[in-house]
Amino acid sequence: MENLTKHQKSVLKLIFELKKSEEEALTEAGIAKRVYDGWFRQKLWSAEYEKRLKTCQRTADLIIANFKDVAAIKLVNLCTCEKEAVARTACLDILNMEIETDEPQEVERKYSLRPETREAIMKIMAAEKKESVPGSAVRGEPVQAEVGDSRDA
Repeated sequence: MENLTKHQKSVLKLIFELKKSEEEALTEAGIAKRVYDGWFRQKLWSAEYEKRLKTCQRTADLIIANFKDVAAIKLVNLCTCEKEAVARTACLDILNMEIETDEPQEVERKYSLRPETREAIMKIMAAEKKESVPGSAVRGEPVQAEVGDSRDA
């Protein structure tokens, strides 16, 4: 970074440390967009920019990874919501989730649902399927799915 110009260093600081947009950073630093675009043809600038971008991506990945378990628990709890549309959507989201792991057995054990919740999900899905078939159940008819308490996760 020591061979970058003071303008380049300033723009990097504005974008990556002060979280300014490119447009805001260029305006504040007094740099024309065409000049900024030209910097990406310079190896030093591109390397520093990419290094900082990768650091931001790793940070974002960690934040998301640390929040996934909380989001999963909240989603499972929504399956027992009194609002049918919310419960149905939560159930479908869970069933459509792709869990990324190298050890599928561990995930299955770790995220297994209680039998009552699994049954409620299946009843809601069956009702959803009936509603989509012509001549079946009346649309909007409530599904009677009895579920235990919402601490399934």
